[in-house]
Amino acid sequence: MSSENHDATDVEFSEETGLPAQYEPGLLERLAETHKAALKAIEIIDDMVKTSLRLTAASHWYNHSGKPYLKEGGVMLVKRALPVMIEPVPYPDGMTFQCLDYDDEKGPYCIYLMSFRASWTNGLFGSIVAEGTASTRDPLFGRKNGEDVPLQEVDRGKVMKKCGTNGRRNALMRLLGIQDMTWAQFTELTGLKEDDIEKVDFGGKTADRSKDDDDATAALRKEMREKIVDMCQGDNRACADYLEKLTTFTPRGKSEPVKGKRSIEALTKRQVEINVGKVRSDHAKFTAAQKQGADEQQESGDTNW
Repeated sequence: MSSENHDATDVEFSEETGLPAQYEPGLLERLAETHKAALKAIEIIDDMVKTSLRLTAASHWYNHSGKPYLKEGGVMLVKRALPVMIEPVPYPDGMTFQCLDYDDEKGPYCIYLMSFRASWTNGLFGSIVAEGTASTRDPLFGRKNGEDVPLQEVDRGKVMKKCGTNGRRNALMRLLGIQDMTWAQFTELTGLKEDDIEKVDFGGKTADRSKDDDDATAALRKEMREKIVDMCQGDNRACADYLEKLTTFTPRGKSEPVKGKRSIEALTKRQVEINVGKVRSDHAKFTAAQKQGADEQQESGDTNW
Protein backbone atom coordinates (compact mmCIF):
# COMPACT_ATOMS: atom_id res chain seq x y z
CA MET A 1 0.00 0.00 0.00
CA SER A 2 1.36 3.42 -0.92
CA SER A 3 2.41 5.63 1.95
CA GLU A 4 1.45 8.75 0.08
CA ASN A 5 -1.31 10.87 1.60
CA HIS A 6 -3.95 12.18 -0.80
CA ASP A 7 -6.10 15.13 0.11
CA ALA A 8 -9.81 14.82 -0.72
CA THR A 9 -9.41 17.85 -2.97
CA ASP A 10 -7.08 15.81 -5.22
CA VAL A 11 -9.97 13.55 -6.35
CA GLU A 12 -11.46 14.55 -9.67
CA PHE A 13 -15.21 14.20 -10.13
CA SER A 14 -17.15 13.92 -13.36
CA GLU A 15 -19.35 16.93 -14.05
CA GLU A 16 -21.84 14.66 -15.83
CA THR A 17 -22.31 11.96 -13.18
CA GLY A 18 -20.87 13.43 -10.00
CA LEU A 19 -18.87 10.21 -9.48
CA PRO A 20 -15.09 10.00 -9.09
CA ALA A 21 -13.52 10.27 -12.54
CA GLN A 22 -11.35 7.16 -12.02
CA TYR A 23 -14.45 4.89 -11.89
CA GLU A 24 -14.44 2.56 -14.85
CA PRO A 25 -16.84 3.59 -17.63
CA GLY A 26 -19.03 0.45 -17.31
CA LEU A 27 -20.01 1.01 -13.68
CA LEU A 28 -23.07 3.14 -14.35
CA GLU A 29 -24.31 0.71 -16.98
CA ARG A 30 -24.03 -2.21 -14.55
CA LEU A 31 -25.81 -0.23 -11.81
CA ALA A 32 -28.56 0.69 -14.25
CA GLU A 33 -29.02 -2.97 -15.24
CA THR A 34 -29.18 -4.03 -11.57
CA HIS A 35 -31.75 -1.34 -10.85
CA LYS A 36 -33.78 -2.40 -13.88
CA ALA A 37 -33.71 -6.05 -12.78
CA ALA A 38 -34.81 -5.12 -9.25
CA LEU A 39 -37.76 -3.12 -10.57
CA LYS A 40 -38.75 -6.01 -12.83
CA ALA A 41 -38.61 -8.44 -9.89
CA ILE A 42 -40.89 -6.17 -7.86
CA GLU A 43 -43.28 -5.93 -10.81
CA ILE A 44 -43.39 -9.72 -11.15
CA ILE A 45 -44.03 -10.24 -7.42
CA ASP A 46 -46.77 -7.63 -7.36
CA ASP A 47 -48.45 -9.23 -10.37
CA MET A 48 -48.31 -12.73 -8.83
CA VAL A 49 -49.69 -11.49 -5.52
CA LYS A 50 -52.53 -9.63 -7.23
CA THR A 51 -53.36 -12.62 -9.43
CA SER A 52 -53.48 -15.02 -6.47
CA LEU A 53 -55.57 -12.69 -4.31
CA ARG A 54 -58.06 -12.29 -7.17
CA LEU A 55 -58.85 -15.99 -6.69
CA THR A 56 -60.20 -15.34 -3.20
CA ALA A 57 -63.82 -14.70 -2.40
CA ALA A 58 -65.33 -12.49 0.27
CA SER A 59 -65.83 -15.59 2.46
CA HIS A 60 -62.05 -16.06 2.61
CA TRP A 61 -61.63 -12.76 4.48
CA TYR A 62 -62.83 -11.13 7.66
CA ASN A 63 -62.46 -7.80 9.40
CA HIS A 64 -59.70 -8.14 11.99
CA SER A 65 -59.53 -5.06 14.19
CA GLY A 66 -60.53 -2.85 11.26
CA LYS A 67 -58.24 -4.47 8.66
CA PRO A 68 -58.80 -7.20 6.04
CA TYR A 69 -57.50 -10.52 7.31
CA LEU A 70 -57.16 -13.79 5.41
CA LYS A 71 -58.76 -16.92 6.86
CA GLU A 72 -57.06 -20.32 6.86
CA GLY A 73 -58.95 -21.43 3.74
CA GLY A 74 -57.80 -18.33 1.92
CA VAL A 75 -54.22 -18.93 3.02
CA MET A 76 -54.24 -22.40 1.47
CA LEU A 77 -55.89 -21.15 -1.73
CA VAL A 78 -53.35 -18.36 -2.23
CA LYS A 79 -50.46 -20.67 -1.35
CA ARG A 80 -51.50 -23.20 -4.01
CA ALA A 81 -51.63 -20.45 -6.64
CA LEU A 82 -48.12 -19.19 -5.93
CA PRO A 83 -44.62 -20.70 -6.04
CA VAL A 84 -44.51 -20.39 -2.26
CA MET A 85 -43.48 -22.84 0.43
CA ILE A 86 -44.43 -22.60 4.12
CA GLU A 87 -42.55 -24.82 6.54
CA PRO A 88 -42.08 -24.97 10.32
CA VAL A 89 -38.84 -23.63 11.75
CA PRO A 90 -37.46 -25.75 14.62
CA TYR A 91 -36.39 -24.04 17.82
CA PRO A 92 -32.88 -24.54 19.27
CA ASP A 93 -34.06 -27.65 21.16
CA GLY A 94 -35.14 -29.25 17.87
CA MET A 95 -38.87 -28.98 18.63
CA THR A 96 -41.23 -27.29 16.20
CA PHE A 97 -43.12 -25.57 19.02
CA GLN A 98 -42.47 -24.01 22.40
CA CYS A 99 -44.73 -24.07 25.43
CA LEU A 100 -44.05 -21.18 27.80
CA ASP A 101 -45.35 -21.96 31.27
CA TYR A 102 -46.75 -19.24 33.52
CA ASP A 103 -48.55 -19.05 36.82
CA ASP A 104 -50.66 -16.32 38.39
CA GLU A 105 -53.43 -15.90 40.92
CA LYS A 106 -55.77 -17.92 38.69
CA GLY A 107 -53.38 -20.84 38.40
CA PRO A 108 -51.00 -22.23 35.76
CA TYR A 109 -51.38 -21.65 32.04
CA CYS A 110 -49.16 -21.74 28.98
CA ILE A 111 -48.62 -19.94 25.70
CA TYR A 112 -47.68 -21.97 22.64
CA LEU A 113 -45.34 -20.57 19.99
CA MET A 114 -44.70 -21.96 16.50
CA SER A 115 -42.43 -20.39 13.89
CA PHE A 116 -42.90 -20.77 10.15
CA ARG A 117 -40.76 -19.75 7.20
CA ALA A 118 -42.54 -18.63 4.05
CA SER A 119 -40.33 -18.46 0.98
CA TRP A 120 -40.48 -18.27 -2.79
CA THR A 121 -39.57 -21.69 -4.17
CA ASN A 122 -37.27 -20.22 -6.84
CA GLY A 123 -35.14 -18.72 -4.06
CA LEU A 124 -34.90 -15.37 -5.82
CA PHE A 125 -37.11 -13.21 -3.67
CA GLY A 126 -36.05 -14.21 -0.18
CA SER A 127 -38.06 -15.56 2.74
CA ILE A 128 -39.70 -14.42 5.96
CA VAL A 129 -40.03 -16.05 9.37
CA ALA A 130 -43.11 -15.29 11.43
CA GLU A 131 -44.54 -16.74 14.59
CA GLY A 132 -47.97 -17.85 15.65
CA THR A 133 -49.18 -17.86 19.24
CA ALA A 134 -52.09 -19.36 21.14
CA SER A 135 -52.84 -19.57 24.85
CA THR A 136 -54.57 -22.15 27.01
CA ARG A 137 -56.42 -19.12 28.37
CA ASP A 138 -58.00 -18.61 24.95
CA PRO A 139 -61.73 -18.25 25.70
CA LEU A 140 -62.55 -20.87 23.07
CA PHE A 141 -60.52 -23.53 24.87
CA GLY A 142 -60.11 -22.22 28.41
CA ARG A 143 -63.71 -21.55 29.44
CA LYS A 144 -66.70 -23.79 30.10
CA ASN A 145 -70.17 -22.69 31.17
CA GLY A 146 -68.84 -19.16 31.51
CA GLU A 147 -66.05 -20.16 33.90
CA ASP A 148 -62.28 -20.63 33.51
CA VAL A 149 -61.28 -24.29 33.43
CA PRO A 150 -58.12 -25.78 35.01
CA LEU A 151 -55.12 -26.22 32.74
CA GLN A 152 -55.37 -30.01 32.86
CA GLU A 153 -58.85 -29.85 31.31
CA VAL A 154 -57.79 -27.75 28.32
CA ASP A 155 -57.47 -29.58 25.00
CA ARG A 156 -53.89 -28.65 24.21
CA GLY A 157 -54.09 -30.25 20.79
CA LYS A 158 -56.66 -27.66 19.72
CA VAL A 159 -54.54 -24.85 21.18
CA MET A 160 -51.52 -26.05 19.17
CA LYS A 161 -53.64 -26.33 16.02
CA LYS A 162 -54.74 -22.71 16.36
CA CYS A 163 -51.13 -21.69 17.03
CA GLY A 164 -50.02 -23.37 13.78
CA THR A 165 -52.87 -21.80 11.82
CA ASN A 166 -51.93 -18.34 13.09
CA GLY A 167 -48.26 -18.92 12.30
CA ARG A 168 -48.82 -20.05 8.71
CA ARG A 169 -51.17 -17.14 8.08
CA ASN A 170 -48.75 -14.59 9.55
CA ALA A 171 -45.82 -15.94 7.52
CA LEU A 172 -47.68 -15.87 4.21
CA MET A 173 -49.21 -12.44 4.75
CA ARG A 174 -45.83 -10.96 5.66
CA LEU A 175 -44.12 -12.60 2.68
CA LEU A 176 -46.72 -11.09 0.36
CA GLY A 177 -46.64 -7.75 2.18
CA ILE A 178 -50.37 -7.73 2.87
CA GLN A 179 -50.40 -7.88 6.67
CA ASP A 180 -51.24 -4.17 7.02
CA MET A 181 -53.42 -3.55 3.97
CA THR A 182 -55.81 -0.64 3.96
CA TRP A 183 -59.28 -1.24 2.56
CA ALA A 184 -58.32 0.75 -0.53
CA GLN A 185 -55.34 -1.54 -1.15
CA PHE A 186 -57.53 -4.55 -0.45
CA THR A 187 -59.99 -3.48 -3.14
CA GLU A 188 -57.22 -2.80 -5.63
CA LEU A 189 -55.62 -6.23 -5.09
CA THR A 190 -58.70 -8.43 -4.74
CA GLY A 191 -61.45 -6.60 -6.62
CA LEU A 192 -63.57 -6.92 -3.46
CA LYS A 193 -64.90 -4.17 -1.24
CA GLU A 194 -65.14 -3.87 2.52
CA ASP A 195 -68.92 -4.27 2.34
CA ASP A 196 -68.50 -7.49 0.34
CA ILE A 197 -66.89 -9.34 3.22
CA GLU A 198 -69.16 -11.93 4.71
CA LYS A 199 -70.54 -10.95 8.07
CA VAL A 200 -69.91 -13.34 10.94
CA ASP A 201 -73.46 -14.36 11.82
CA PHE A 202 -72.70 -16.45 14.91
CA GLY A 203 -74.70 -19.49 13.96
CA GLY A 204 -77.22 -18.61 11.27
CA LYS A 205 -80.95 -17.98 11.40
CA THR A 206 -82.43 -17.15 14.78
CA ALA A 207 -84.80 -14.71 16.42
CA ASP A 208 -83.37 -11.21 16.06
CA ARG A 209 -83.70 -9.35 19.36
CA SER A 210 -81.44 -6.50 18.23
CA LYS A 211 -84.20 -4.72 16.29
CA ASP A 212 -85.51 -3.01 19.40
CA ASP A 213 -82.10 -2.00 20.79
CA ASP A 214 -81.65 1.49 22.11
CA ASP A 215 -78.39 3.22 21.22
CA ALA A 216 -76.59 2.03 24.36
CA THR A 217 -77.54 -1.64 23.89
CA ALA A 218 -76.71 -1.51 20.18
CA ALA A 219 -73.24 -0.19 21.04
CA LEU A 220 -72.68 -2.97 23.60
CA ARG A 221 -73.88 -5.64 21.17
CA LYS A 222 -71.54 -4.28 18.48
CA GLU A 223 -68.63 -4.27 20.94
CA MET A 224 -69.32 -7.89 21.90
CA ARG A 225 -69.42 -8.95 18.25
CA GLU A 226 -66.15 -7.22 17.35
CA LYS A 227 -64.28 -8.62 20.36
CA ILE A 228 -65.56 -12.17 19.82
CA VAL A 229 -64.68 -12.05 16.11
CA ASP A 230 -61.20 -10.83 17.04
CA MET A 231 -60.65 -13.59 19.60
CA CYS A 232 -61.96 -16.31 17.27
CA GLN A 233 -60.02 -15.02 14.24
CA GLY A 234 -63.21 -14.56 12.23
CA ASP A 235 -64.14 -18.25 12.33
CA ASN A 236 -67.94 -18.46 12.18
CA ARG A 237 -68.29 -21.71 14.08
CA ALA A 238 -65.69 -20.73 16.68
CA CYS A 239 -67.59 -17.49 17.35
CA ALA A 240 -70.86 -19.37 17.78
CA ASP A 241 -69.19 -21.99 20.02
CA TYR A 242 -67.67 -19.29 22.20
CA LEU A 243 -70.96 -17.42 22.58
CA GLU A 244 -72.79 -20.65 23.42
CA LYS A 245 -70.27 -21.52 26.13
CA LEU A 246 -70.41 -17.99 27.46
CA THR A 247 -74.19 -17.85 27.76
CA THR A 248 -74.81 -21.42 28.97
CA PHE A 249 -75.96 -21.40 32.59
CA THR A 250 -77.54 -23.64 35.21
CA PRO A 251 -80.68 -22.19 36.80
CA ARG A 252 -80.82 -22.03 40.57
CA GLY A 253 -82.19 -25.25 42.00
CA LYS A 254 -81.68 -27.13 38.75
CA SER A 255 -79.04 -29.69 37.83
CA GLU A 256 -79.20 -29.43 34.05
CA PRO A 257 -77.65 -26.42 32.33
CA VAL A 258 -79.61 -24.29 29.85
CA LYS A 259 -77.88 -24.24 26.49
CA GLY A 260 -76.55 -20.83 25.51
CA LYS A 261 -77.19 -18.73 22.42
CA ARG A 262 -75.21 -19.12 19.21
CA SER A 263 -76.24 -15.81 17.67
CA ILE A 264 -75.29 -12.38 18.99
CA GLU A 265 -78.65 -11.08 17.76
CA ALA A 266 -80.51 -13.70 19.83
CA LEU A 267 -79.35 -12.17 23.11
CA THR A 268 -81.84 -10.16 25.08
CA LYS A 269 -80.92 -6.71 26.31
CA ARG A 270 -80.36 -8.17 29.78
CA GLN A 271 -78.11 -10.93 28.43
CA VAL A 272 -76.05 -8.34 26.56
CA GLU A 273 -75.62 -6.28 29.73
CA ILE A 274 -74.66 -9.35 31.79
CA ASN A 275 -72.20 -10.86 29.30
CA VAL A 276 -70.44 -7.84 27.81
CA GLY A 277 -68.21 -7.63 30.88
CA LYS A 278 -67.17 -11.27 30.48
CA VAL A 279 -66.35 -10.69 26.83
CA ARG A 280 -64.25 -7.65 27.74
CA SER A 281 -62.38 -9.69 30.35
CA ASP A 282 -61.76 -12.56 27.92
CA HIS A 283 -60.64 -10.17 25.20
CA ALA A 284 -58.23 -8.46 27.59
CA LYS A 285 -56.70 -11.87 28.43
CA PHE A 286 -56.52 -12.74 24.75
CA THR A 287 -54.78 -9.47 23.91
CA ALA A 288 -52.36 -9.86 26.84
CA ALA A 289 -51.49 -13.41 25.78
CA GLN A 290 -50.85 -12.27 22.19
CA LYS A 291 -48.61 -9.47 23.43
CA GLN A 292 -46.79 -11.78 25.84
CA GLY A 293 -46.09 -14.23 23.05
CA ALA A 294 -44.81 -11.43 20.81
CA ASP A 295 -42.57 -10.15 23.62
CA GLU A 296 -41.13 -13.63 24.11
CA GLN A 297 -40.40 -13.82 20.40
CA GLN A 298 -38.67 -10.43 20.43
CA GLU A 299 -36.55 -11.32 23.46
CA SER A 300 -35.44 -14.58 21.85
CA GLY A 301 -34.27 -12.67 18.76
CA ASP A 302 -35.93 -15.30 16.61
CA THR A 303 -37.55 -12.93 14.14
CA ASN A 304 -35.94 -13.01 10.70
CA TRP A 305 -36.79 -10.22 8.30
